Amino acid sequence: MTDTRVVSNPYAPPTAQLEKAEAAREQAYLMPCSPLKLVVLSVATFNLYLLYWFWKNFRYEQRRNPEISVVLRTIFSGLFVYSLARGALDEAETRGISAGYSPALLAGMFVGLAILSRALPSGLDFVVFLMPLTLVPVQRTVNRINHDVDPALGKAGGFSGKEIALAVPGSLLVLLALVGTMLE
Repeated sequence: MTDTRVVSNPYAPPTAQLEKAEAAREQAYLMPCSPLKLVVLSVATFNLYLLYWFWKNFRYEQRRNPEISVVLRTIFSGLFVYSLARGALDEAETRGISAGYSPALLAGMFVGLAILSRALPSGLDFVVFLMPLTLVPVQRTVNRINHDVDPALGKAGGFSGKEIALAVPGSLLVLLALVGTMLE
């Protein structure tokens, strides 16, 4: 006769909550992220966070449509911001969630701000920091969709330690750059 008892390791870390959180993230429609985090990290990184934000969201999209190229969509995110916003709006409408934004208007504003920041004279090019604000309605809609998928996803957590370590010095650097621009 063999002993089939499972011996548990009393020193092993608990895994139930971690597995549940990972499973919920896998079910998310797009990347859970608070609008505040989107804006703060974008500004603090001189909009480099926007590339990460697009990359993560296109990775989520790739689960539903494996034919898309995440790298190309991220590189040319200005061209694909409309499809991302339109997809979130369509998904929200199918779930009965109100979104209240125009994907064409948001995409136009996003691209327009990028062009405007390059066309304005030095000292006025800080309008580039307004770009993440055009994505806030999309992120709010995504968070509502994620909440509909799993209520734990709708909370879209605060800042992690790494994000705080990135945001604080980055924000100070942006502030110094703005002060320096105004003093010229």
